[in-house]
Amino acid sequence: MNVKTPVVVLGAGYGGLGAARSLGRLGVAAWGVHSRGDAPGLASRYWRATAVWDMAASAEETLGFMRALAARVGRRAVLLPTTDAAALFIAAHAAALEEAFLFAAPPFELVRALVDKRRLQQLLAAAGLPAPRTAFPVDADAVRRFAREIGGPIVAKEADPRMPGVSWKAVVTNAEALLADAEAARILGLGNLMLQEYVAGGDDASWMFDGYFDAGSACRAAFVGRKLRQYPPGAGVASLAVCARNEEVEATVVAFLRGLGYRGMVDVDLRYDARDGRYKMLDVNPRLGAAFRLFVDRRGLDVARVAYLDATGQAIPPVEPVEGRRWMLEEDATALVRREGRIGALAWAASLRGVRELAWFALDDPRPLLARGLRGVRGRGASRGAHRPGLSASPARGARPS
Repeated sequence: MNVKTPVVVLGAGYGGLGAARSLGRLGVAAWGVHSRGDAPGLASRYWRATAVWDMAASAEETLGFMRALAARVGRRAVLLPTTDAAALFIAAHAAALEEAFLFAAPPFELVRALVDKRRLQQLLAAAGLPAPRTAFPVDADAVRRFAREIGGPIVAKEADPRMPGVSWKAVVTNAEALLADAEAARILGLGNLMLQEYVAGGDDASWMFDGYFDAGSACRAAFVGRKLRQYPPGAGVASLAVCARNEEVEATVVAFLRGLGYRGMVDVDLRYDARDGRYKMLDVNPRLGAAFRLFVDRRGLDVARVAYLDATGQAIPPVEPVEGRRWMLEEDATALVRREGRIGALAWAASLRGVRELAWFALDDPRPLLARGLRGVRGRGASRGAHRPGLSASPARGARPS
């Protein structure tokens, strides 16, 4: 692989950290951008340099930041978004960015439709794909009506994550419990609440698809995995997951996205409904998935590496997923003590067989986990310089390919 082209990763959560490690280990110069200067992911040795910027800032300011960043990088770089805000920005300003960056971005209207849960439901219906019963209530009475229709648990979350200050999700058993939640009431007041029937089953009924589509919407990488546990249980992110073959999931997602003319990286969440034996698509994220390092093929290819190969005009070998490979988010250890989903120590340890990678810790790159622990001790938001935007970046110490 030719690794002379640098990469700029927008977002330094554990997904962005995984991209820095994956490409940095090959010798690619990785530049990290995050909204907080104290983000643990920025502590990785694999960053050439880091910068602080909130991609939700105004378009004019962000374009100015990106131009300044490009000048500092010094040559055209591959651009990898790890957040919805970054994916939306790239798609909206592709013409202004393509002189300095290499990327495969879907059309802006498609990206906007995928991140907006209302419009995603319309796309799924048009494609004839099943989805859990969904509503977008405008007042408390509408919440109560939907709860009566469902007669069981409800997933509640923001309909459009582009709206400022909203990032919330919960599973509730009845309308009154939901209406009593201050955050739910606030989001409802904004007209941004989405309610969805909770598809019964354990965490392991949740499936993931991570892939990459080229400029012609051909799927060049397709990985499927199953969540074994979530954090928090029932409605959280994957905390323990396994790469597993599922031809139905793969075929369904690939046909759907190819029909939309999709291109670039994608991360999809689905849930198996035992009532009708079908997989219900819940989220389609037009970006690099946070748990994408679950999926590494026999050659070491992952979605970030495939995107890098395609953006730099290099050949993409056929992807061969490693079935049985497991990945773990460190929060999974809370399964030992939390009331819901608690398991014994021996059973928990046995479930970790096959884990090949952790989200935050790596033997060759321990600092992000240490920084995460230190940030927890100081208290979130208490670190000095946490929100200083700009290019006051310093090279990551000791960055070397391993």
